[in-house]
Amino acid sequence: MKRFVNCCYGIFQQLYSLKREIFLSFQFVDSATIAFALVILNFCLNKSI
Repeated sequence: MKRFVNCCYGIFQQLYSLKREIFLSFQFVDSATIAFALVILNFCLNKSI
């Protein structure tokens, strides 16, 4: 469980800094970021189980 949390935390941290850079040029990044995060979260969940 701790590994799963660390995995997601690291990914969201990268995603956040990535989003900050992308947001300067794209306004629709919010929904795309959420969708991408959900896919990665799902992947992490499957890996940990």
